[in-house]
Amino acid sequence: MTSEILILNREAVALAADSAATLTGEKIFSSANKIFRLRKDLPVGLMIYSRADFLGIPWETVIGLYRKKDNGAVSPNLEDYGNRFIEFLSTIVTPEIETNYIQCQIGSVLGDIYHEIAYTLEYIERSYPLDDEDRRKIVGETIDRHYNLWDLDSIKMPQIDEEEIQYLSDNYSDFIDDTINRTYNDLPTYTDSQEKLKAIAISILTKFPKCFLHPGASGLVIAGFGDAQIYPSFCSHLIVGYLNGKLICIPQQTDGIDQQKLSGIIPFAQQEMVCTFMEGIDPAYLNALTQFHHNMFMGFPKIVYDHVKQRLLEEKIVPDIDPKIEGEILERLHEVGQEEYEAAERYFEQYRYLNHSSRVMGVVSHLPKDELAAMAETLINLTSFKKKVTMDAQTVGGPIDVAIISKKDGFVWIKRKHYFDRELNPHYFEK
Repeated sequence: MTSEILILNREAVALAADSAATLTGEKIFSSANKIFRLRKDLPVGLMIYSRADFLGIPWETVIGLYRKKDNGAVSPNLEDYGNRFIEFLSTIVTPEIETNYIQCQIGSVLGDIYHEIAYTLEYIERSYPLDDEDRRKIVGETIDRHYNLWDLDSIKMPQIDEEEIQYLSDNYSDFIDDTINRTYNDLPTYTDSQEKLKAIAISILTKFPKCFLHPGASGLVIAGFGDAQIYPSFCSHLIVGYLNGKLICIPQQTDGIDQQKLSGIIPFAQQEMVCTFMEGIDPAYLNALTQFHHNMFMGFPKIVYDHVKQRLLEEKIVPDIDPKIEGEILERLHEVGQEEYEAAERYFEQYRYLNHSSRVMGVVSHLPKDELAAMAETLINLTSFKKKVTMDAQTVGGPIDVAIISKKDGFVWIKRKHYFDRELNPHYFEK
């Protein structure tokens, strides 16, 4: 994961991004460029998050190709620029690029499962030996867990239909079988394990996980001003892949400043620290509290009722309670619990808004451009520092790039890293 943020008010939009990005698998690089001018003459920027490549092609290369192909047309709305860029992506995909992408995705997911199994077996065998049946059970359980993840906890991508699934079956079944046989030839497996691995290989190309970002997905954020727009806006998309001549693109957010909405802070990829800053509470802690409150409000009335009923029967205050009446009482108690739970959640939500987020957003709406940029950079720094001083993987890091886009000044760099010495390359800046 990486960390990127977009902050808007009526005057400008600030983009800030760290330099960490995933490229070709799980490798994290900490020198990636993730903020770009879409075109030299436009007040429009493009920011990427998660992966640093499109089907194996670096995004820097893709954007350079787009600038050469763009016809220079001016659009009244920012979304038009985003749609035009998305349409361009399909034009650069050759059959070779598509084949390589599909094979890499299949090889990556099957390889990751194999390495997880191998690590688990090695770790356990440090303590005691395993026979073939033990090993087969561990292999089967691991494959089942991944199969359930992609089968039950994933949804079909919107552009995918039976034609794409048949296309994979017709053209890549042999490749999938060969990859499984070559990768898992030293592991004991159950008879249905190979079929489940084949299903996983198909799913990574046709489904989107519910609980985490697709490992092949790359996020795009287009931000700035359309020619007819007074205030800034943005749109974002997830580029998941390419299959059977179709670009798999999932629209995410489209929003902007208007007469009612005066500011916005939108984090991408790793959002915990930004949400903590805005809401005054860590999102994971908030989820735990919400779940606790739900269980308490929904379960406590029944506990009280059971105690009261037991005491009434023990003291012989009532001989018995009619089952029909008891059912009505429990139903009403359940309704009361639900009502009180919802009231409590509304109270806490309002408290967070009044005492935290609204106070920040009120100031953001009036920040000058330099302060807007400083705030965006600081929020990225917070996320990076949290990763640095905890046991979490260092998935946020490297220099932070910051840009400001305004209607008057266009796209302006506030901070920008270079992979070369400025003094040795004056011709670059003369451009």
